[in-house]
Formats: sequence, C-alpha cells, structure tokens
Amino acid sequence: MELKYDDVVYIHTVEDAEIEIPEIDELNKHLRSLVEDRLCYLIVFPGVGSSSSNEARKHAAKQKGKNIIAEAIIIDNLAIRLLANFYMKINRPEQKIKLFSNEVAALEWINSIKGKKK
Repeated sequence: MELKYDDVVYIHTVEDAEIEIPEIDELNKHLRSLVEDRLCYLIVFPGVGSSSSNEARKHAAKQKGKNIIAEAIIIDNLAIRLLANFYMKINRPEQKIKLFSNEVAALEWINSIKGKKK
C-alpha cells in the first residue's frame, strides 16, 4: 500500500492471495495510518489468483466507505473481472467503485470525480 498524489492510495495484492477478514482489517489499519481521517481515493491492483470469502467481501464493503470517496480496480484478467463484478453487485460498497483495464483510465476517472467535488 502506498500513498500517491496526496489523496490517492495504491493497493497491490500478491498473486494467489487469500484475503480474509484479518487481512482486510490489517489493510484498513494501514490505510488509516496513511490518510488518517482525510478523504481519499483507492486504486487497487488485485494479484492474479487472489480470492476472498463471502464473509470477507461483506466485511470489506462495510469497512471501506468511511473515508474513501471512490475505488478504481485495475483488472486485466477475466476471472478476476467476473469476481469483482460479483462483489460490486452483491456487496454494494458505499464508495463509488469502477473496474478499469489500465491505470491511466482509472486516474482519469478519479480526477473527474475530484473535479465534480470542487
């Protein structure tokens, strides 16, 4: 996890990661240490073969909306794209969330949201 551009946090997960509630809590703790209580945007790069349980996805959807305005997920793998679409439709995170095939498009989307907030 890395803070870039003052309010954009990049999250990279490793390949074949099994993300459960303890890992989500650890990610959220680290996120809070980076941005404190400021509003921020996420760009997530899921590792190939990464997965999470239904309980973990529900937990993640409830936790993230607190100070995250939007989350862009960069996906170049069909299987992960299907899982991400499922997550967005079923778990309905509070923040805006959208899938992208590259970082440039994700940053353009985030910057468009920032422009609307001004």
